[in-house]
Amino acid sequence: MTRVSKNLAFAFAVMASPAGAAPLAEALSAGKPFGDFRYRVEAVDQQGFARGALASTLRSRLGYETGTYNGFKALLEFEDISSIGDDRFNSTVNGRAQFPVVADPKATGVNRVQLRYDSDEVDVTLGRQRLTLDNQRFIGNVGFRQNEQTFDAVRIDAAPVKDATLTYAYVWRVNRVFGSKSPQGRFRGDTHLVNGSLKLGAGTFAAYVYAVDANPLDTASSTTLGLRYAGVRGLGEGSKLNFTVEYAHQDDAKRNPFDYSLGYLMAEAGATVGAFAARAGYEKLGGNGRVGISTPLATLHVFQGYADAFLNTPGVGVKDRYAAIEYTFDNVSPLNRLRLSAWYHDYGRVVGTGSLGHEVNLVASAAAPQGVTMELKFADYDGNGFAPSRQKIWASLGVSF
Repeated sequence: MTRVSKNLAFAFAVMASPAGAAPLAEALSAGKPFGDFRYRVEAVDQQGFARGALASTLRSRLGYETGTYNGFKALLEFEDISSIGDDRFNSTVNGRAQFPVVADPKATGVNRVQLRYDSDEVDVTLGRQRLTLDNQRFIGNVGFRQNEQTFDAVRIDAAPVKDATLTYAYVWRVNRVFGSKSPQGRFRGDTHLVNGSLKLGAGTFAAYVYAVDANPLDTASSTTLGLRYAGVRGLGEGSKLNFTVEYAHQDDAKRNPFDYSLGYLMAEAGATVGAFAARAGYEKLGGNGRVGISTPLATLHVFQGYADAFLNTPGVGVKDRYAAIEYTFDNVSPLNRLRLSAWYHDYGRVVGTGSLGHEVNLVASAAAPQGVTMELKFADYDGNGFAPSRQKIWASLGVSF
């Protein structure tokens, strides 16, 4: 048995002792089933490949969460990712290297299994769980991919004073999107995550320390210290301003063969006026010419363009100047909401001069009654000679309950 299964088995045994059998049975029957299904087609045309990729996949999740017993409740969720039709894509483990990568391998198993204790003072979650911190730039669940990233961990959340929260998580295994069949499908090691936040004025100030042990990918092991301030200021009549400023510093750690000390900087400002929104920002991930900042536990897809050209920061670093516009239509029958957005990214080097390319993203997403969602997304990355240019299109349909 794994460490997480042993700990959960012991906790369930205590809960199921004769003295608590009847209340426990009531907690089990008071629970609720949940699930979601997402079908997606992803097409990739990438420079350097004679043939484009076409991935047709279905993700199915079914789970159950119990009611509360003496502050405890448990959750169990199963997941299956299947290909519909031929594998005309490289899932990273299906041996089809003649196609571009679409990292949605076939998989069936337990996505989450956790025991949670909740009180007025502290919230503790033990087991395989979903972890997201701040905007997921360093710690996230990679929810865009069909097989999300989960963490075998114990997480403690506390509210020591008013308007303040403190989170600590000890992670001994990271279950990555590539699946258990991949050599890089799991990280095993002693990872410590600390994140504290405090509401200040119109925003929230956060400070964090992430000590990541990415064994066996030792080049991704690091220690990151950061500060972040983000907030929203209302202007009345449906208008508001939003802002984010963040700085972090990262050093190599554990068995990382590279000796480095690099910085991260992000600044963004935006405005919403009725149904229209716009934002502009600047993000810099440092590099020293040999290695760039490492973010192996992040939800990378939502940063530096949807084409995923910079999942690994190059040694020269990345400067991303970006802008976006968005318009939301509410109650457009038969939809509850329709949102249209467009992004532009201009990428540059931190070390040296010259462009790393530019990218255009277009997205149409919709929410319908009965938990139905739809999305159509397009990404066009021009590598400008630095990296292979590529175009990607996604069409997805989801339903949840």
